[in-house]
Amino acid sequence: VRPPLTELSPMPAAVIMVEKPLPQDPLPAQSVMRTITLRHPATQFHRRSISRAPFLTLNHAAFRGGSHFPLFPDGPHVALIRPFWIIHEVVGIDSGVWYYHPPADQWVSLDRGDHRMESAYLMHEQSLAADAAAVCFLFANLNFLMTHAGPDLYRLAHLEAGAVAQRLYIAANSLELGCASSGEFYDDEARKFLGLNHTGWEPIHAVMIGISGDDRVATTNVQPLVEENSWRD
Repeated sequence: VRPPLTELSPMPAAVIMVEKPLPQDPLPAQSVMRTITLRHPATQFHRRSISRAPFLTLNHAAFRGGSHFPLFPDGPHVALIRPFWIIHEVVGIDSGVWYYHPPADQWVSLDRGDHRMESAYLMHEQSLAADAAAVCFLFANLNFLMTHAGPDLYRLAHLEAGAVAQRLYIAANSLELGCASSGEFYDDEARKFLGLNHTGWEPIHAVMIGISGDDRVATTNVQPLVEENSWRD
């Protein structure tokens, strides 16, 4: 499965995307062995903000780390999965709905505002989604893919979504952030909320990132409740 099927975007061609560069200095992180052996899903989140640098880093790790056979995108990015983020509290990034386009490593602001209540509802009325710092919905254009490349694209899209969710999970835990994923959400409502009705784009999985309520998780990337907003995008 190759371009153009691996380069699809839910955004209009004329949409303006912006870059959000990664930090130049490497972030402090746990070792791979420690992360894998000690990782655990968050069962609750503190309503605290997380730093911009680890948020961008885990996105880059999850969506710019290539795909899997037989998907061959034109670049080091995922082939079929596209992420929409509902950001609640990420320092330096406005709260609201964002789309991240992995092929170009660029972002689009779709809506600004507080959507904690909507997030909880969309995630099958889970309060965990309202308390997280950000919620990610993983989408794929299943209608277009299956029409042009056959029914096996349904399986491949779900496999890639699973790989992405695990990358987010490992990256978040290595950066001492909490992560929880779920397949429970209202599909139709999620499409409607993100403006994807009648587009063929379908939600496959969802991931929540934030400050874990588990006392075992360190707080290196926790931010104070009051932040300077002068450098927000």
